[in-house]
Amino acid sequence: MKVKDYIIEKLNELVTLFPLIKVSYQIDDCANSNYIKVEPKEEFNINPDYRKFETNFIIEFISQFPYDEVVFVSDDSLIEVQNPVYEVEGKLFGQNTLIWNSKIWENSFEFDFNLTLNKTVIEEVMKNYNSLPDILESINEECSIQPISEEPVVIKQAGESQYALAA
Repeated sequence: MKVKDYIIEKLNELVTLFPLIKVSYQIDDCANSNYIKVEPKEEFNINPDYRKFETNFIIEFISQFPYDEVVFVSDDSLIEVQNPVYEVEGKLFGQNTLIWNSKIWENSFEFDFNLTLNKTVIEEVMKNYNSLPDILESINEECSIQPISEEPVVIKQAGESQYALAA
């Protein structure tokens, strides 16, 4: 498998797993470097699950392509991705969407948007609202609940080009 094909396959997997992000991929053939810009930078800098994916990606990449380099950057990095050969975004990139995945552990109800409510607060909320959409609407008037699809959105894919240099 070629480096470019491998990276594109992994980028599609990345935006499927993290639908809030957009990635742009640029190749520097002279340096055998592959630059991947991840937006928004909050996902790039803070999300531990994303960081784990990135680390595993880099380790796999190095083992398969030891003479090539892959570099992840964000909006505020010194390296810019100006001429991407491939761009793809997750289904929820750029939307003002609330993702609702909740888990109940012992006495608390945890939302993955970092809000933890005591069980007594949940009972009080449930008495005052008829449904989950009513609760969400009270939290944020502009939020919407949408299912997460596993299909990435390809924005741009450049065709294969071959160059020869003569001295």
